[in-house]
Amino acid sequence: MKDPVITFALPRSGSTFLTRLLNKCTHSETGEKVKYNGELDVIELFCPLINRVIDQDVYGIKSVKELNQDEEFLSHYHFADTDDAIHYLGNFWRMYCGGVNNWGWKNVNYGIKNDETFTHQVETLIKTYPEARFILLDREINDVVKSMLQSQFWEGNQKNLLLRTRNQVDNYQKILEKYPDRCFLLQYENLINYESFVAFIKRLNWTISVADYNLIANNKRKDDTGTKTEEIRKVLEAASK
Repeated sequence: MKDPVITFALPRSGSTFLTRLLNKCTHSETGEKVKYNGELDVIELFCPLINRVIDQDVYGIKSVKELNQDEEFLSHYHFADTDDAIHYLGNFWRMYCGGVNNWGWKNVNYGIKNDETFTHQVETLIKTYPEARFILLDREINDVVKSMLQSQFWEGNQKNLLLRTRNQVDNYQKILEKYPDRCFLLQYENLINYESFVAFIKRLNWTISVADYNLIANNKRKDDTGTKTEEIRKVLEAASK
């Protein structure tokens, strides 16, 4: 398998814990290690690039060798080379981000708008990686927002938190319904339980030892539940009205 497994998740939903676990996984049959990246914001740049490759296929001929040498290739190649160009770019990201057959990355900042942007991005990823698969990490929205409010990173953005998280959940549901055979829904409760997690990654043909799982689990940062409790309650109550 050379096509990626990409995780889409809400911020503060356990995606870092998941990433660390996946980096301890191996392919069930070959024993090859999984190389899984943390937050990798390449989609906003990568997908328009692929779409420009598809759209600008009437202006000349460029070989893959020439693409390697020409930073201005987007305006200079032919329809016959479109598939080669997409394959070239897709393989470039695979080597840059993984370099192995079992690889992927996570994203927590996509699908935050109430439009079709996220769906189109996923469609472009599938054009580039025909066997791409997607992990959709699901955690209860209020728990996510509470954790976000406890993080200094989200201070000042409280009014938009529930809106963006709800949009993400809705967008994840859209691709889950559109691509049920390539989308894998992982409940947070199943992430934090060894047996359930092993059953989940078995669907990807990956496995993890109990020792490696416990090593990551024991190092997992505990949530700070003692701060901002009243502030969080007020924000959630106001947003639900």
